[in-house]
Amino acid sequence: MNQSLSPEKYIKTRARTLKIDRCLVNGDWNSSMFAHVIIIRKHTNGNFTFAGYLVDLLCLGVKDTFYGFNHYEEEMEELLETYGLENEMVEIEYALAHNIIFAGEELASEYHIPQHRDFVNITKYLLEEDDEKVPLIEIHTGDKDGLPHLIVTSSDANLSALACLKKFAGEGNYHYTVLGEEGLIEGGDYFGEDDEDDEDEELNDDFLDCHLWTEDDWRSFISDLTQENYSLFLQEFSYIFLMAITKPGLKERGLDITHELSIADKGVDWNENGEENEYIKTPEEGVAIEKIYNQITKKGVSSKEIKKVLSTIQDCIKKWPNNPLFRNYQYNAYLLLDDIDRAEAEIFETLRLFPDYLVGKTIYADYLIAYERIDEVPDVFKSKRYLFELYSDRSSFHINEFMHFYTSWLFYYTSKEDYVMADFYARILEMMPEDLLRDKQHSLLDMMDIQRTMLVLKLVSKSKENTEEMDKLISMLINDQAR
Repeated sequence: MNQSLSPEKYIKTRARTLKIDRCLVNGDWNSSMFAHVIIIRKHTNGNFTFAGYLVDLLCLGVKDTFYGFNHYEEEMEELLETYGLENEMVEIEYALAHNIIFAGEELASEYHIPQHRDFVNITKYLLEEDDEKVPLIEIHTGDKDGLPHLIVTSSDANLSALACLKKFAGEGNYHYTVLGEEGLIEGGDYFGEDDEDDEDEELNDDFLDCHLWTEDDWRSFISDLTQENYSLFLQEFSYIFLMAITKPGLKERGLDITHELSIADKGVDWNENGEENEYIKTPEEGVAIEKIYNQITKKGVSSKEIKKVLSTIQDCIKKWPNNPLFRNYQYNAYLLLDDIDRAEAEIFETLRLFPDYLVGKTIYADYLIAYERIDEVPDVFKSKRYLFELYSDRSSFHINEFMHFYTSWLFYYTSKEDYVMADFYARILEMMPEDLLRDKQHSLLDMMDIQRTMLVLKLVSKSKENTEEMDKLISMLINDQAR
């Protein structure tokens, strides 16, 4: 084994060469529509690398995942136990495990619901390629009507997924359920009237996640957290950060996070159209833009190729001087050639010619942050928190504009170390379909995960040392439905 590889790099590049040792799933996955799948692979040295996948077959797909690398068997069993798999697990063939996971992913992808970042970036590679080599097994997804069914523990949970359903499924083509007290359901009918009581009881058990934890649950969780196991609980840490840091922090600023998140994507065309294409006036222009984009973003593109594309871009600027997209590509070409002076000159020229061009504004904001002129950034966006406020004369926005605008605010607030607002903008960006996010967005979101973990660990440490601090923290974490 090449010990120079990180666990993540090893899983991405070599995990598929390891023999599959066994696959597990909770025995009631087909009736509950929630599958806890575990794939275990064995190294030639006798150790194990494994991954777990929490798959919501009703709507969300792979909503959580975890992994362990190169563990002794005893360590592996202990970690799996620490993860808290309470459902009775049964051993299954790999093909079934594979189809369960990818059936959930396919359902979610149909409605542009992003999958867990660790699944996309890491644990997906512990699975075999999803191709014809793996036997296809039909897995039922969605509810009894075949519709996606989003079930949440509170009305302010998973607003991004609800927004995706509204946009891509359309009203009447999905079900939405908010769990009330004692598992009562509001807003949707999935299980039918005949067996309502029994199914509600089972459903309540399935959804006993941190949103519904009691005071005792939280005390136990906090008390049991250690330096060795905290990395298994990123979802719980994100919830703690939201409830104990972001939500009260926004409230102090007169903002309600539920309302703010609900309006953040106003006017955004999630079908990737919108008015960014208003600059393209002819089919010929559109073809030229697509060709340049494909050339300039090609993996492993050489300096010689970039210089050739740059010449094409400059010809297009002369031919279509009123299109700022070519200016943006010229800026990126200069960056790829490490010609910083010309890239910077292009920033100012683009803003001079197209003062309202959003991407030009976001590039200039990055420039200000890089040169420690961070306090000038809000003026670039007229201190407007949302796209529809900055461009009040427009009714629709391209999804790329959505991404660029909120990335700038996330970058600004992380640079200011204002992690209340940074977390807010991170959660807006997390509405984006995972496959549309780029390296910059992934880096900023990964940075926020680190900050969430660090700050939550401080809160937890403080609460362990002081009973009053423990009580204060837990009071912020308990959802009204769990009181």
